Amino acid sequence: MANRMIWFPVALALAAAGARAEGVEKRERPPSPAERIRDASNLQPMPGGGWVSVGFSTLSVLSPGARQWEKVHRIQGDSLYRVAVGGSGALLAAWEQDPSLHYFPAQSKEHLTLPQPQPPSPEVFHFHVEFIGFLPNGRDAFVFMEGEAPHMNGPYREHHPFGATYRVALDGTRPAELLYTVVGGRRIYVSERLAVFVMPKKLGQMCEHLTCNPVDQLVAYEYSDRGVTQRTLLSSAERAMSNVQLIWGSDDQHLMFEVHLGGQERGMFAWRPGEAKGAFRPFPKENYTTAQFRLLKNGDLLEVVRTHDYGDLELRRHPWAGAVQVTALQGTREKGSWDHNVHALGVRENGSLWLHWGDYLMLIPPKGPPRAYNLEPLLTRRTEWADAELYTAKPETLWVGIEHGGSRDFVRVSFDDVEKKAKPWPPR
Repeated sequence: MANRMIWFPVALALAAAGARAEGVEKRERPPSPAERIRDASNLQPMPGGGWVSVGFSTLSVLSPGARQWEKVHRIQGDSLYRVAVGGSGALLAAWEQDPSLHYFPAQSKEHLTLPQPQPPSPEVFHFHVEFIGFLPNGRDAFVFMEGEAPHMNGPYREHHPFGATYRVALDGTRPAELLYTVVGGRRIYVSERLAVFVMPKKLGQMCEHLTCNPVDQLVAYEYSDRGVTQRTLLSSAERAMSNVQLIWGSDDQHLMFEVHLGGQERGMFAWRPGEAKGAFRPFPKENYTTAQFRLLKNGDLLEVVRTHDYGDLELRRHPWAGAVQVTALQGTREKGSWDHNVHALGVRENGSLWLHWGDYLMLIPPKGPPRAYNLEPLLTRRTEWADAELYTAKPETLWVGIEHGGSRDFVRVSFDDVEKKAKPWPPR
């Protein structure tokens, strides 16, 4: 049975990351104004507005219009590791060292602790939570655990990755149900509905983000109330692969993967959950470094390429069928401007693109010239862009992450203001 406790909200501002690492937290900070969320390593939106702070030792909520964080739960000296937000506003959290899952029902002051699932074999070690989420029925949680397991490689004892997925009853009335295990695979995507793994040819071989040569299979596990469906999306029997990487922007509706075939050969593989097979097409490598790929909502692939010493960019939009659309962006030639990095990018509600490039927020319509809004005034002394930004559609807002002194703030930027004040690019 779940262990039931009561929690009482306490206004609290999170302290700096360096202090928490030592198990000692600084004093409360002043209240946060509506335009700035202070001391949050990362944020997740709440249904109906508001935010959940992810990271450090304290699980906190910032309600819509509130000026201070409301503390939900804290584990001194530990790090808040994984958080899930349910459609009703319920919270599920796991700390890095604590052996429990912590469940906070919506519109309730209850705090229920549930034991984390145990490995199916006593040989599995370093078993820990890698993903948690609420299943659609609202009564169960989806928990993906990872660890390592030993194997013999000739006369030598080595180890390999071991993944296990569980269904956990949130009321604690039954033990965790093991749904499936994955032996030796590298996880590259996981959600309540779906998980995808790169399977190396040899158990225990190096299989990391930059290399997994040779790859045997790309395998997906789809979960629903009807059970688990395993699919082999790509196989070495079809083509020799040296690595497979997930394209940023993939989600439960549409996924895309960059498939490395060895040397300068590669391709893009697109797949929609529920389909028996996906689609592959060649995608040649070039002699430049691609800053980012992004899968857009309509299935187009956006390629962001730096093309010049001044940081000039090309945005290459690749439809799955049809001609490539190229938007060239000239880097600023302003004296003293040195930041040409792509910090974040995304798709607006109207289908156009936004791009945080250097100190500017770029508005890039499907047709017509781009415009730029200067974000540099948001930076103060000894601060820098965090490369962590959150876009919300209603009201249309970008929360821009800013690093300062080992901690992070998020500053609200309204697209209404951006639309009014953005200027043609490049600057004259």
